[in-house]
Amino acid sequence: PELNIRNIRLRNVHLVYDDWQHDLFVMADSLHLRLKGDLSKERAGLSLGLRTTGITSYYQGQTYTRLLPFSFRTTLVRDRLAKTLALERGTVKAGALELKTNGLLKQNPETGIGDVDVDFNLNASSLADVVGMIPAHLSSVSSRLVAGGKIVSGGHTSGQLGQDQYPLVTLSTQL
Repeated sequence: PELNIRNIRLRNVHLVYDDWQHDLFVMADSLHLRLKGDLSKERAGLSLGLRTTGITSYYQGQTYTRLLPFSFRTTLVRDRLAKTLALERGTVKAGALELKTNGLLKQNPETGIGDVDVDFNLNASSLADVVGMIPAHLSSVSSRLVAGGKIVSGGHTSGQLGQDQYPLVTLSTQL
């Protein structure tokens, strides 16, 4: 069966999860979602975008996030014949952090082992902004930290991924 998703959009959705039994509360404010895809027999493509102006969360009386901006955007392309999954222009932003990915995963159908070839970048506006994202009840570092500048890091993951096999990860970071 084939499915063609032309354009699904949700705009300005207010989403709340409130679990009184476990004292857990999560709220996503002004949530926007965009979904496009072509799910055919040989090749499937999916484009997904999600963003919110803020995620607020409490657990057992402690605040973990307060209006933390969050967004996620990627295009996934699955080739069923070649057994590959391409990650194209993947971006996750949470507060001061931004992770970008681009690459290819390929599975060997006989062994079940996957070949990984993914580039990534993890950047932040400043070390002070990243430390400031840590809730005060978990760390007091943010009150004592004086820092500026940007954090820029990039890397590559390549190799085989399977039972007791892990790909090589190279990472370069500038503070």
